This record gives sequence, structure tokens and C-alpha cells, in this order.
Amino acid sequence: HNDLIPPEKRNHAFTPPSFCDDGPAVNGQRMRRPEVAEGLRRFVNWAMNNNERSERYMLILYGHGPVVAGQSFLARDNPPSSLLLGDLKKILATHFNSDHKLDILACQNCVMNGIETAYEVRDQVKYMIGSQGLVLASGWPYEKIFTDVVSDPDLPTAKIAEKLMKACARNLLDFAVMDRSSEQSVCNVERIQSGRIPDSGKNI
Repeated sequence: HNDLIPPEKRNHAFTPPSFCDDGPAVNGQRMRRPEVAEGLRRFVNWAMNNNERSERYMLILYGHGPVVAGQSFLARDNPPSSLLLGDLKKILATHFNSDHKLDILACQNCVMNGIETAYEVRDQVKYMIGSQGLVLASGWPYEKIFTDVVSDPDLPTAKIAEKLMKACARNLLDFAVMDRSSEQSVCNVERIQSGRIPDSGKNI
């Protein structure tokens, strides 16, 4: 999304709606902008309803992680709101379940690639990409990420996730020289079952 270019001038085959519209006036008063959970819910519903024939799905989340927002993430100031992990699970569960999972959940958020997130979305997600530490505000190399995806779309999901993670890691090398590096990793969320990690047999 590029706020500097109006949607109608982007020459896309179709223009997505604004997921943050205030909505119609009620009794002469405009609705306030939606909270994070509602905005994300609108986007996921629109994406799934317009891509029913897709074989695999990836969702990329961008924003503040728990280090900034406490027990929530994707915090915003106008209106003051954020997204709880439980809310994320409910939104994903509308379209994804143990029989049809989201293939990749990519979190460009600080401290999102942890056991808490993985456990919460274990029934909706196959692989998760992100950081267990801070994430640079400069963002990921999205052009490189999408080029890698379309260059060999028939790769197994695990291989695609690995390629995305390596693209992010290479993008961070220049920042390491300035002592501003950040780690990235891919986690197989399907290894987590209800209350147990099957490989170790230990309770979580």
C-alpha cells in the first residue's frame, strides 16, 4: 500500500477497498476509524473472499510487537487500540483450521516469533517467520521476498519460508556493520500440539 499514490491511479486490475474507512454517518456523526482487530478482520475476509482458488496463503503483519505494546501488538494511537494474541487467533480461525491452515504467518514485529505466539495459532498456521528480538523499522526487502516466491511457486511451503527468511537475513547484513542487526527465524508451528511438543514429550 502506498499512501502517496491514490488507489484509483495505481493501474491495478482491481482496487481493494479501504479497510480503515470511518463508515457511513449515523445520526449525523461519523463512525470513528476501526480498531486494529476490526481492520485486520476486514482485510483477511476481503483477501479470502477474493482469492478462493488459491492453493496456499501467507499473511504478513507489520507493526509494534509485545516489547512496545505489552501483552498485545500492532498498537496504534488513533484510535488507541492494539491486537491481543487471542484476537489474532479468532480472526485467523474464521478461515483457517486444522484441516486448512494458513501456510505462512510472517511477523515483521518485535518479539513475535516466540512460543506464546506459536502456541496461540497452532491450529491455524503451518510456518511462522519472525524475530524473537527487536525488528528494524527499515522493514523487510519485499521486492526480493515476492520475487523469490514467484520465481519457483511450486516449492514446498517449508522451502519457500526458508527462502523468505534468508532474504530477510541478507537484508540485515548492512545494518550489522552499524551494530543494528536483528535476527530472523522460521518455526514449524505444526510441531506444537495441544499442551505438548511431540518430539520432546515435555509439557509446555
